[in-house]
Amino acid sequence: MDNSTAVENIFITEFMPGASELCTKVYLYGLYLCRHLTAVDNDIEIMSKMLNLTPSDIMSAFTYWQELGLVMIVRFSPPEVRYLSLRHAPAYKKYKPSKYSDFNIRIQEILSGRMISPNEYNEYYSLIETCHFEPEAVLLIAKYCATLKGADINYPYITAVARNWAGDGVLTVARVEERLMQYDSIAAETQKVLKALKVRKFPDIDDRQLFIKWTKDYGFDTEAVLYVAALPSVGKGGTARLDQRLKRYYESKLISKAEIEYFESRRDELNALARKINRTLGVYYESVDYIAETYISNWTDKGYDEDALLLVAEGCFKSGVKNLEGMDARIQKLYEKGIVSYEGLIQHLAGMSAASAQVSAILEVLGLKRAVTGFDRDNYRTWTYSWGFTDEIILYAASLSQNADNKFAYLNKILSDWRDKGFKTLDEAKRAPQKTPAAPVVTREYTKEEYASLVANLDDLEF
Repeated sequence: MDNSTAVENIFITEFMPGASELCTKVYLYGLYLCRHLTAVDNDIEIMSKMLNLTPSDIMSAFTYWQELGLVMIVRFSPPEVRYLSLRHAPAYKKYKPSKYSDFNIRIQEILSGRMISPNEYNEYYSLIETCHFEPEAVLLIAKYCATLKGADINYPYITAVARNWAGDGVLTVARVEERLMQYDSIAAETQKVLKALKVRKFPDIDDRQLFIKWTKDYGFDTEAVLYVAALPSVGKGGTARLDQRLKRYYESKLISKAEIEYFESRRDELNALARKINRTLGVYYESVDYIAETYISNWTDKGYDEDALLLVAEGCFKSGVKNLEGMDARIQKLYEKGIVSYEGLIQHLAGMSAASAQVSAILEVLGLKRAVTGFDRDNYRTWTYSWGFTDEIILYAASLSQNADNKFAYLNKILSDWRDKGFKTLDEAKRAPQKTPAAPVVTREYTKEEYASLVANLDDLEF
């Protein structure tokens, strides 16, 4: 925040005046990312979230700047864009007005509220020659924009719409007419959304494009969009706030009105749980709406109740995992194992505890005074679940391995031999008098705090 991003004056004087607001935002934010952030943070998803644009919008903007020689798109997937020095950028391409004399007359008639400048004409020629629009298609777009915004509409709006449509392959008269018919067909529904937002205006192109994104790209039906638009927390922010909220519902997989309505009915409850989990993890967020929508709702939909989530959060904190992303990963592991309820979690942890205690007993018989490791647990799982030996047989084998140089390796060898010979009982293993094996470990009840400590090591989910 204490640094700055230098922008060359040639960009401001020669390139920015003819660029759309979207293209300018993308160029400047991309320049900032190039100069200040690491490769980990520098990607299109970061830009998409920060600028509230889709990845396709961003790449369309970079395509525009590439055509002018300001950037080079190294690859589209995953996106990589190289910024070029503006001092070596080619001169702004000029077109011969005589080539478009008929076009010039017709577009001036459409934009009769003001005089079109040479630079503006040049922008329209660029759409035709660089983006490969049919001239008649550009006229149709300009006429539609003027119908909605007035005959004195500024050209950056027209060119922004055209470039946006070019990204969808809408370049011919037929495709533009198809798009305009689609826009006209949703005009009434878009008007209902604006009315629900208490916005008093006729829906323009931006409003209709948003409605298409919500219904076609995100999959919301009109009923769901109208319900969200009427929420008190959304209405005051207009279409921008509605777009932001619908995007969050989409990311949280809340698509139907019923799903959203159920979530909203529990919002206070989910927000309260989010604050408790944040306190347990040792983190603080001024607003927990996003956390409730992204994490808490998802966890509760999986079947986790408050007690189970708080126990997992406490375990995460004790293991140094003090963020929601890490807790989400732990919960995903539990869910994949079918461990959902608080009682199921306690039962699972008790089994983990008993298994760890039994491994400790084996180490004690071997005379190894150290903590139980993941390697020990892997071996124990093999001996019991894969080879079918009881704890009694394993402890007896451990007693036979006490004097070996490599005690653990010798224990593995003994058990492997017994498995090959088909031994299943302790009597079969006792071929000759041997030392008395250590007594099995007696399990005990554990406190909630001790269970939370066990959650800190949820990598041992096999137990």
